[in-house]
Amino acid sequence: MAQLTVFIGTASQATYSRTPPVVRPGDSVLFILQNRTDTVTVEFDSGSPFRQKTFVLAGAHSLTAQQTKTVVAGASGTYRFQAVPGGDDGLLRDPPGAVLGDVKVNPESAR
Repeated sequence: MAQLTVFIGTASQATYSRTPPVVRPGDSVLFILQNRTDTVTVEFDSGSPFRQKTFVLAGAHSLTAQQTKTVVAGASGTYRFQAVPGGDDGLLRDPPGAVLGDVKVNPESAR
């Protein structure tokens, strides 16, 4: 199965391991906080290509700064998301702002 990596950094837009950021059902998508030590909640606007519509990445530790998700069967279309700063990381500073992005899923029949 193919894998796409989504990098959530300090810019306002997510970056990707390949362009365009297209996957198919059954593919893996790895979300990674890049150059961030804060905590963000990744939220999909309407629907999600994964089992969860939201999940948390915590940049304080490399193990919690990334999560791999698998695209569910039947997913198709473009799924917009935002990574919104939130949570208590214990640091007294202004975290970077929200990051926007999307993941496009081609239907299974497009293989």
